[in-house]
Amino acid sequence: MAKNIIKISISFSVIFIITGIIIAFIDLSTYCIYIKNDGYVGAFFSLSGIVLYFTALMYQIKEYKLQVIELRKSVEAQTKSSEALENQKNILIEQNTNNLIFGMINSFNNFKKQNNTQSLIDNLAIHFQMIFALVWRDNLNNNKRLTRKDLNVKFATDIKRKFSEIIVEQPEFLLFRNYISFIYNILYVIDQNSDNLTHNYFKPFFFSQLNTTEYFMICLSNLDEWNMPNYPDFKWGNYETKTIVEIIKKFNKQNIDFNELDIQILTNEFKEIKQQ
Repeated sequence: MAKNIIKISISFSVIFIITGIIIAFIDLSTYCIYIKNDGYVGAFFSLSGIVLYFTALMYQIKEYKLQVIELRKSVEAQTKSSEALENQKNILIEQNTNNLIFGMINSFNNFKKQNNTQSLIDNLAIHFQMIFALVWRDNLNNNKRLTRKDLNVKFATDIKRKFSEIIVEQPEFLLFRNYISFIYNILYVIDQNSDNLTHNYFKPFFFSQLNTTEYFMICLSNLDEWNMPNYPDFKWGNYETKTIVEIIKKFNKQNIDFNELDIQILTNEFKEIKQQ
């Protein structure tokens, strides 16, 4: 539509110019018109100028519309290109994160093999199993007036206190501390990079490689914020309490009665201890 208007406008402009030129050489008196030619010539040239201006304006509008269309296409192309680059960047970040975490887990497993930490953990677990079982026995015998809740609250406090006192006296304390620190570093890296992972299965995968005695010692270490590395995002629940209780119950050398142990009361008290 605009293209046709421009063509028509140019045609009229040319006609007005030619008409103005021709009139300049015509003797108007022969047509009984006694007015000077220059008036008509000026009028036709003015009309031609107006039409040319209108034509130029229409052409500029057309060019502007074309530029807008091209600009829109350019913006869309840049947006698609930017999205593609962003997706490639996210994929690369996720791959690097996966490689980092898998590398740390592999290094942790090598650390365990080189330092024979499994034997260390097993010995510590047996040692604390006996200590906590005997503490529970003594609490039962010496505090018969305490309610079930009070017994469990006291036992939770005793577990934290005994662990803090005894762990630093162990010959392999520094190795055990490094072991716990290695674990917390892996968990921290997983937490900090969770936004870069499409599916974050690293924590379940990592914990699946640890046996019960290892998790038992990890739980105990998390209660001692003074001597052990700190991992504030360690979520304490009934499962952690049950892990500790089940190992303590396996100490049956003195026929200790563990029936008064209450998972829920202990869990609540351990949470309170961690917040202190």
